[in-house]
Amino acid sequence: MDKDGLHSSAHLHARNSAKLLSSTPPEPLSTTPPEERARVTPSSPRRALPARGLRSAAILTVISAIVLAVSSYELIRGDLSTTVAEISAGVALAAFGFLMYGLLKVILALIESAGERRRQAREATERRHTTRS
Repeated sequence: MDKDGLHSSAHLHARNSAKLLSSTPPEPLSTTPPEERARVTPSSPRRALPARGLRSAAILTVISAIVLAVSSYELIRGDLSTTVAEISAGVALAAFGFLMYGLLKVILALIESAGERRRQAREATERRHTTRS
C-alpha cells in the first residue's frame, strides 16, 4: 500500500494474476454426467478422413499448371505485342507461384494424412493390448 492507503498497480496486477492462475478451468459443455462420460467408449473405430485441404490444393495445383503452360506457350510463340507479352509473363510468374504453393500444400496434406493413419493404428494396437490384459 502507498501512503494514501491504496494498492499500487503492480500489487493489483500480481494479485489478479494469482487469481487467474489459481482459478479452476471451466466445465466442458456436455449434457452427459462425468461418471457416464468415463464409461463411454466408441463402438467402432473412427474412419480416417481425407487430409484437410488435399482436394483444394490439388485443384489449385492443376489449374496453376494449366495457366502456366498456356501463358508460357503464348510467350514462346512470340507473336504477342509487348504489352500483352508483359501481361502474359506476369500471369506465368503468378501461376508458377501458385503452382509451388499448391504443390507444397499437397505434400503437407499427404504427410498429415500419413501421420493421422499412423496415430490411429497405434491407438488401435494400444486398445487391443489393453483388452487382452
